[in-house]
Amino acid sequence: MTDAQSPVVAAAATPAVVTGATQVTVTLSQLIWAVSCLSAVVIASVTGITAYATGGIKDDVGLIRASVQESAKALQTSDKDGILRLRDSESKLAEQISGLRTDIVALRGDLSSTNKSLGGLGSQLSEFQKQGFLRQASFSDPKVVDALIDGLKKAGIDGKVVIVPLEPSVLRPR
Repeated sequence: MTDAQSPVVAAAATPAVVTGATQVTVTLSQLIWAVSCLSAVVIASVTGITAYATGGIKDDVGLIRASVQESAKALQTSDKDGILRLRDSESKLAEQISGLRTDIVALRGDLSSTNKSLGGLGSQLSEFQKQGFLRQASFSDPKVVDALIDGLKKAGIDGKVVIVPLEPSVLRPR
């Protein structure tokens, strides 16, 4: 046989056209290899996608963890500062309260002496009121009023003098 007549050369010389009607023969081993390769590609892509998503989640979790740790440190620092300020405030308040206590004791002493003075002043006021009623009766006399006005003018008080009675019942309309 010549090379031109050999079936291998003849098959290579004619182009093969594949259509939907062309019969394909696949062996079981080829099918297993194809399914295995396809499964490997699917598993690799799922693993890659999962690793990418998990990596993003890990980064997010890491950022959240760092933020929480910073917040916790800031909170601990502020708590310590707050406790120190609270202690300072408590000591200042204690000092002020003790000062107020001594001031209250001093005020009680002053009030007791004031009460004694007011008791004497009350009796003096009632005596003055009695004298005022007696003097008021004498100021209703025009001669006494003229003598008072002359005495005030001699003392340097010049102008009108208005005498107001202590009791409104003494006022009589003219």
